[in-house]
Amino acid sequence: MEKKKSLFQLHEEHVEWMKHVDFFRDEMEVLQNRLGEVVTQNTDIDIRKSVETYQNKIIVQKDQFDIFYHDVKVHEQELVRSVEENPTASDHRLFADHTGMRDRHDTMVKMFTELKEGVYKFVAPVL
Repeated sequence: MEKKKSLFQLHEEHVEWMKHVDFFRDEMEVLQNRLGEVVTQNTDIDIRKSVETYQNKIIVQKDQFDIFYHDVKVHEQELVRSVEENPTASDHRLFADHTGMRDRHDTMVKMFTELKEGVYKFVAPVL
């Protein structure tokens, strides 16, 4: 049976996820800067290859965050449209839970955490 949530619950989760994405974007800039420091201080080809690998992972994650952010906004718009079409008791009506989006969010948090830990383990000995 499909789980249901209130409009408020879904909206609050959307807001939280969008804040997470904004925070992770900022954190990725910090990671990029740290990798930039490694490049300027090291000429070793293996170190530069590792930097490039991490930079590529950051690019991929940024893309995933952008897609997720867009999808959250689209879902939010769908909820707004549903309320506009039938405003009666919309604050008491239940909507289908967005478990797939929650799973995507949780996976992105895990992937970002692993990426961040990997970057810091890599840069610590070479800076």
